[in-house]
Amino acid sequence: MLAYLVGGKVVNEDVLTRFYVLHLLIIPGLFMGFLYLTFATLRRVGLSPLAASAPQAPTTRYREHLLSMMVLSVLAFGVLVTLAVLAPLPFQNQADAYQTPPGVQPPWYMLAPYAMIERLPGPRWIKGAGLSVASLAVLLLPFAARGDETPAARRRFRLWGVVAIALWVALAVFGAVLDRSR
Repeated sequence: MLAYLVGGKVVNEDVLTRFYVLHLLIIPGLFMGFLYLTFATLRRVGLSPLAASAPQAPTTRYREHLLSMMVLSVLAFGVLVTLAVLAPLPFQNQADAYQTPPGVQPPWYMLAPYAMIERLPGPRWIKGAGLSVASLAVLLLPFAARGDETPAARRRFRLWGVVAIALWVALAVFGAVLDRSR
């Protein structure tokens, strides 16, 4: 069983699983629930109508919003610094970004990058930069297709999308094979 000592407390697989579930299910579920409550309340109560005879309140300006956000940010930063000073977390061993702790395996959605980083030749930072550039290219691909709406251009972009997905699936399968061979 894999366990680490962090801040005098044992962090094992059960703790990591609980936080994983918390961050992937509970917090987004609460967020969606609160969004539903907000919109349901707005639908039920309705927006307040503007009275034609009543004097209108002055509208807030960008400067006022910016000042409010700056004050809020400074207060939040002050609270975090105060908590860090009053209850500091002791440092353990220095972390190595290029060394995976023993027993840690990549999740299924990270198998393709794992395969690229583990098996391609060259320094890891170059492979990481390549992954970043590839991710950015995939994210910006819809913006490249905006100006050209011809059927040939659509087919070309669909082909590039199918090639990118096929490459990702092939790398994920290769990463799964690598992971099982370890």
